[in-house]
Amino acid sequence: MKKVLFVALLVAGMMATAQKAEAKVLELAHGAKALEAGVNAQVAGNQVAPDEEEYYIYNFVYLSGDIKNEGLKADIDDGVSIERVKDAEGKTIKFRTPAAVMIHFAALGWEFVTNGDTLYSGGDSTRSYWVLRKKCTKEEMLAAVKAGRKR
Repeated sequence: MKKVLFVALLVAGMMATAQKAEAKVLELAHGAKALEAGVNAQVAGNQVAPDEEEYYIYNFVYLSGDIKNEGLKADIDDGVSIERVKDAEGKTIKFRTPAAVMIHFAALGWEFVTNGDTLYSGGDSTRSYWVLRKKCTKEEMLAAVKAGRKR
């Protein structure tokens, strides 16, 4: 009789724990849906609640060219398009070294985050990139999110 009672209490405890876990999962799922809905609403309407969080916009930078002969060229992916870096007159800027490219972007307020490689179809070539970021307002970040979405 004691063993049966013990087993019954054990099973009841496990069921209560499972019910609490299920309730927590449902609570987290509801919170995630609410968060996603809030972000989508903010992006759609560019609505911003005042807060003290830091916001960033990100760019990917790809280098190409030959240092010795033609110089390095930089392509920048701003989330909307990938364009060659040009001067104020619209001419392609040619850099002497990768450090010169980094200094160029640092002078414009960008900071280095990380670097990586992209593997292209068939796995026969890669392209290296840098990830740069720049502080911005929440409005600017939400505008960048909206601009980067394919319609």
